[in-house]
Amino acid sequence: MEDSRVGDPGCVEVIRNKSLSHHEAMLLAKEGIKELLSDPLLSGLHEDISLEELQDVLHLEQGKAITLYLKRYDDSILPIVVLQGATVRDLKKAIEHHITRKNVREGSTAFISWRYTWSSYWLVFDKQKLTKDSEKLISYGLTNRDEISFVKRLRREYKEKRPRT
Repeated sequence: MEDSRVGDPGCVEVIRNKSLSHHEAMLLAKEGIKELLSDPLLSGLHEDISLEELQDVLHLEQGKAITLYLKRYDDSILPIVVLQGATVRDLKKAIEHHITRKNVREGSTAFISWRYTWSSYWLVFDKQKLTKDSEKLISYGLTNRDEISFVKRLRREYKEKRPRT
């Protein structure tokens, strides 16, 4: 595949006249992605970038998205990108996708039960629990570069107190 370089103007013509195997097409695509990632705007992105991650970067550059910083239990901080006007549900989905992608890239095989996570922990901003999934983040006062964190939910006791006799 020496004759089909991405930067070569004749590359498109070579691809049209030749059927590529899956492996050759993937190599060509990876080569193109590496070339794109050399752009200063995209230089901080991972080589195995997903379409969603690329869209997040573009939305940030266009001012259509905000970055929230999630402080985890181990004091690590993760940047989470959501569109302006996003809801708490959108934020939770963005957190799920970010952490899942991070774990896959690190080679982790650990399974995360997001149902358990959301039923056991609150997302908190400025000592305020983000309780309603349908509520917009702006209604909680969240803006660009704010920090959110997980806080353990307390168990409620559903037993009625019995009067002592």
